[in-house]
Amino acid sequence: MLKQLRFELKDVILFIIDEISMVANLTLMYINLRLCEIFNTVDENNGWFGKKHLLVFGDLLQLPPVHEDSPFVQLNSHRLNTSIGALSSINIWRELFTYDELTINMRQAEDAEYADLLSRVRLGQIDISDVSILLQKRIPLTGLTVAEKIAAVAEYLSSLPMLHH
Repeated sequence: MLKQLRFELKDVILFIIDEISMVANLTLMYINLRLCEIFNTVDENNGWFGKKHLLVFGDLLQLPPVHEDSPFVQLNSHRLNTSIGALSSINIWRELFTYDELTINMRQAEDAEYADLLSRVRLGQIDISDVSILLQKRIPLTGLTVAEKIAAVAEYLSSLPMLHH
């Protein structure tokens, strides 16, 4: 299996992880260990992630991993020892990643008020007027058949402004 993985991934130079906020710190360590194994960098200095580029995306304020610590939290030494046999821990995020924040909201570029509302939702700082606006965007689905629900959602989606590329 390892030989096959090495063959299939031999030309890969970049791995992409989307929704990084939902990847547990231990899972990130497992990804690192597996890539080190595949690309034979386990015993190399700075052999992290198989010496491959790792590009991660996601809103850092969105959902954390379920029942696990986020990738930004340092691994607990005891947990690391019991999970993978390592005696020391590292904050992979702080030590290995650089952070660039995307600041332009392309999805709501034409509706600044709604973009601001979504920013407040993201930070957990909504007020009564925000709730009122969100309720206006609600699609009432009670009492509808599945086909009617799909049609209602499709109609709403078709009414949204298209992104200009």
